[in-house]
Amino acid sequence: MPAGEFKAALRIVWLALSFAALSAVLTPWIFSAEQIAAVVPKCEWKARYGKECFLCGMTTAFIAIAHGQVGEAERANRASVPLYTGLVVNQIVVVLFRKPKPCSAC
Repeated sequence: MPAGEFKAALRIVWLALSFAALSAVLTPWIFSAEQIAAVVPKCEWKARYGKECFLCGMTTAFIAIAHGQVGEAERANRASVPLYTGLVVNQIVVVLFRKPKPCSAC
């Protein structure tokens, strides 16, 4: 695979994952906690093994962050604030480094 095609493929994957990350960041700002809880599945790991996975509490934490309750987010999942921050920074990078389409009229 030529380097240009590989870079293009990585860019497509990055943009697709960034879109998913954007929806994870924006959802708590748009929908209520009850609406989100009705759609988000229960943790399969917790249901099967009775133990919390590393993402347990992340939905609750992201909702808390959207409401400015950072301490509550930390209690729900210690990794929530760094993850949320990383996702927001990723979205900023996507906006800053998106490749503009060439002007066909130029």
